[in-house]
This record gives sequence, structure tokens and C-alpha cells, in this order.
Amino acid sequence: MKTPAPSRYQGMLRNMMQKVISQCRCLKVKNRKLEQLVEALSDDNRWFAAQHYSRAVTEDEAISYYLAHGGPEGFAERMQKHQKEHPWYVAHQKVA
Repeated sequence: MKTPAPSRYQGMLRNMMQKVISQCRCLKVKNRKLEQLVEALSDDNRWFAAQHYSRAVTEDEAISYYLAHGGPEGFAERMQKHQKEHPWYVAHQKVA
């Protein structure tokens, strides 16, 4: 039995799916950046930054403190730990 040649619609569908996958990857990256921004501007981080500077801090100072004191590294470690502890959740989040 011969395999039918792909129709032009199959090619269009494949292109559309690849575009959607690419957009999902971009959204995943943006989501992680937003999660880190939420951490940087959290009450806890602002408190630690204020203790460091001995005064109330601005948003920029809170973000700078987060970046300078291991915030991104801690975030990455927590994400890896979460992925190991909850592989079923991560499996549903993966984008091919």
C-alpha cells in the first residue's frame, strides 16, 4: 500500500504547529522571568534588602539586591528540585 503524498494542508498544519510550539517556548521563558521578578519584589526580599541598606529600598534596589545575593541561582535550584520531586507536573509542562 502506498503512503499518500502529504497534502498542502498537512504542510500548513505542520508550519502552524511549529509556530505555536515556538510561541509556547517564548511564553515559558517569559513566565520564569516574571516569577523571578515577583520574588525580587516580594516583601521578604524587600525586607532583606532593607536590612542590608539599613533603610527602605526602591524597586530597583530590591531587584539589584536579589540579583547580587543569589536570587536567580536560588530560583534555578528550587526549579530543579521541583522538577525532580514532581516529574508528572513537569512532563505536562514540557514543550517539544
